Amino acid sequence: MPRKAPAKKSQSTASKKEVSNVKASSKNRPAKPKQSAPASKSKSSGNSVDAVVKKQLASLSQADTLFKDAVSIVEIYRKKHPELDRYIPSVESTQREINVRDASSEDSNSHYRFHIEVVDGDPRYGVALDQEEPSYLDRSQWQKQFHLRLAKTIATIIVKRDSESK
Repeated sequence: MPRKAPAKKSQSTASKKEVSNVKASSKNRPAKPKQSAPASKSKSSGNSVDAVVKKQLASLSQADTLFKDAVSIVEIYRKKHPELDRYIPSVESTQREINVRDASSEDSNSHYRFHIEVVDGDPRYGVALDQEEPSYLDRSQWQKQFHLRLAKTIATIIVKRDSESK
């Protein structure tokens, strides 16, 4: 049995849209008055200020959380390795600073200073060796550098402990 070709539509979709647009624009409607811009700007300005406040609070909260986590990690490893007291003195949370003495030699007085300071409402994550000017890193890099320095210090403690016990 031969197939029948589908029946053609009377009007293509594109031409129907054109017709509907013509009908909509040809109606004689008065133009709607526009709302005043200053009222909407002040409302959106308030929203943008609120958004900035939330962002600042979140940023400061992240800095506090990061420092508290760093202090917690030190305390956990201090229990496992009491010798860590020689390399990381007690931490003063109000200063947001952790000093880690260089573990490469007993005679060394050099130390790494990991600190978080707030400048103009923004946290800055600094790392400095001795009294040098700090290098400022992003939050994740600061955390990585702190973990790396802590791990190297703990490894040095373990090696020294093992060598003394032999």
